[in-house]
Amino acid sequence: MGAGALIRDSNGNILAALSKPLVGSLLLQEAEALALFHSLVWAAHLHINIYYIETNSLVLANALRNPTSNISSFFDLVKDVQCQLSYLSNICVSHVRRDANQAVHGLAKQALVLDNDCTWLEDIPSTIFSVVVKELF
Repeated sequence: MGAGALIRDSNGNILAALSKPLVGSLLLQEAEALALFHSLVWAAHLHINIYYIETNSLVLANALRNPTSNISSFFDLVKDVQCQLSYLSNICVSHVRRDANQAVHGLAKQALVLDNDCTWLEDIPSTIFSVVVKELF
């Protein structure tokens, strides 16, 4: 599995990008939660404040907005994400369609062929350059 993340400023400019390979066999919603968890840890490591999160997982967005006390590996991961979110103030989590999240999807796909994390700072990874440029116009 692979995780992808983009951090943009308020003008949509890319501040940082991440492609991270994930090991394991998880359900899709669990993989989405784990990817968000790792993305938040990465952003915290870079000391970049996050104010707005977009995910193409409606299940994850709803679970973060309306936490429950279900016992499952998915909700354990949701609690881990909520713990990371607790360090941020005024955070908004939003669901977007997958076609509106193509750049991050491209980073996640790229992670499938990686052995280690790849990060970019203030640069657009070549594998998603055309998608990012298309999104700006």
